[in-house]
Amino acid sequence: MKPETELQDVRFVLEDFALETPGQQLLDRFLLGYPNDAGEIHRPSNRSVTACVLANDWADNFRGPRQKLGLHLKPTVEASVEGARSVVVVPRGNGSEPNPSLTRRVLEGLPRGARCFVHGVLAHTLADATALAEWAGTRGVELRSGTSVSVTWRLPDIHPPVGSRLTEGLIVVQGASPWAEMNALEGLAAWSERRRSAALAVRSVRRLMGKEVWQAFDNDPALEVLLASALSRTDSPLGGALHDGRTEDLMGPSGVRHLAKTPRAWIVEDADGFRSTLMVLSGVVGDFNVAVRDSSGQVWSAQIFRPPTPQEHHYSRLAESIESFLSRGTCWSLQRSIRIATLLEQMNSLGAI
Repeated sequence: MKPETELQDVRFVLEDFALETPGQQLLDRFLLGYPNDAGEIHRPSNRSVTACVLANDWADNFRGPRQKLGLHLKPTVEASVEGARSVVVVPRGNGSEPNPSLTRRVLEGLPRGARCFVHGVLAHTLADATALAEWAGTRGVELRSGTSVSVTWRLPDIHPPVGSRLTEGLIVVQGASPWAEMNALEGLAAWSERRRSAALAVRSVRRLMGKEVWQAFDNDPALEVLLASALSRTDSPLGGALHDGRTEDLMGPSGVRHLAKTPRAWIVEDADGFRSTLMVLSGVVGDFNVAVRDSSGQVWSAQIFRPPTPQEHHYSRLAESIESFLSRGTCWSLQRSIRIATLLEQMNSLGAI
């Protein structure tokens, strides 16, 4: 399909449309617009927004106003994607629970040259992700997947230059599996893929739980430096700052090792030697923070900014990325989605997802 300068018709296939779900956040931005960096409401230049909502409890107070604004509804997935050139698929949940069978149904109904974006991870296994990628290729459909974590703002707005000789990275997230692991993989990918000749093939995956996490840090002071740099970017420490607003050294005696009651971490080594440390530290900070180091020892770090409800403005950045992909084909590689599926499968085989 030749690159387009504007979207003519966007189709959505949603498993859910409850308030503050990814489906509602994304569809409304294509239907109503979203604030851009210039301080204006940007409305995608599409002439039509069509949706198939598979949830049976889609309330009339949600449906009616959007139809008045121009939303066209279709009763089935097949009717929604027939003849479509631009499709967004949003499975139920927060992005960590994919629905490969739904994505397959959408791909089967798309004409050659269409583009399809799937919110969240593409699959939980290498086999499923590869099958979808191969099916899309056979159909002549461009396929991508992802979440807002890899495209939202960084605080501060820094990152290593493209082509840097990066050697390792570390990210801190919170939450239950597999949501936390998905966020860690998505968030670090946007940084680690900037390295020179990034090899996304996975060499090994190691799980650390509880005291094993800190034993690994005691044996490798370089990890301690990366963690300190990442946590220095937080604006939501959960220690003494909650009680009296004090400035706190999260690397001190009453810091991260004291606050993280059930820490878990993953150490991933890639074929090119790059090492990723994914840390799930619930109870330490309330935001996501990342740090990477290059071969000279220089470290870059930032907070992965996720604005609060109800706006959840990070969805605006994701909508912008989806619009760019659907209209011009510009996006990260599908190989990222296959890599994440591979890692989630390996993590699951280790018994913690």
